[in-house]
Amino acid sequence: MLYFLYFLSVITASNNNFIIKKIHDDKVFYNFISYENELYVGSNKGIFKINSGGNLALFNKSIVGQINSNLEKNKNFKIKFIKTPELYPEIYSNSVTDFAYLEDNLFIIARGKLLIYKTSYTHLILLEVLGQ
Repeated sequence: MLYFLYFLSVITASNNNFIIKKIHDDKVFYNFISYENELYVGSNKGIFKINSGGNLALFNKSIVGQINSNLEKNKNFKIKFIKTPELYPEIYSNSVTDFAYLEDNLFIIARGKLLIYKTSYTHLILLEVLGQ
């Protein structure tokens, strides 16, 4: 069974199944926080709650910038470039500062923009099974 999963992951890794859904570039985005099974993102215009469709709803206008797990301003946050998930399209691969999954979507912050990709069902199963 494990060999089958490995073989299947190799096949899907060579098959990029990410479809861009939305790009939010009207704000500067910093980081994601998962809080009580909801996804939030800190920006220069406040904290926004993200729904599974990729729509943003203003959650707290008064807290701008990076946020911590209590949805407060994170004064110790330093932006660092991180390695993207292996199956991620490489357009912005050298400028990613954060990423998160919500249902069948991959949310990425790169160059301050919020990029929302729809992922294939196969990728999500493999990521969960393989523990990535």
